[in-house]
Amino acid sequence: MLPTRSRVRRAEGGLKTALEMGYSRVHAQGDSKLVAKQVQGNWKTRNERMAKHCNEACQLMDQFESADIGYVPRGHNSEADAEANKGVNLPAGKVCKGPLYGGGGGR
Repeated sequence: MLPTRSRVRRAEGGLKTALEMGYSRVHAQGDSKLVAKQVQGNWKTRNERMAKHCNEACQLMDQFESADIGYVPRGHNSEADAEANKGVNLPAGKVCKGPLYGGGGGR
């Protein structure tokens, strides 16, 4: 299991990639209720470094026409986790064209 800060950084990377690919709408899901609630602004972020990453994720989300983040329990999130790991394993500077998994995407 990834540390919470790593989960937020992974979300930041996904948001940056979606922006670079021209998406205007995103729905992110993660298996950390803490991260989802903090990025949504529903829970306070007490750790200074974590707050920095949550603020960066929020600033990225503000650049989309529509963006949200939700919580999915780890046992129900295996497909999204596998796709996120594909993105993490891409060589530096490379992006995956098209939807990463069976969804349509919103460009």
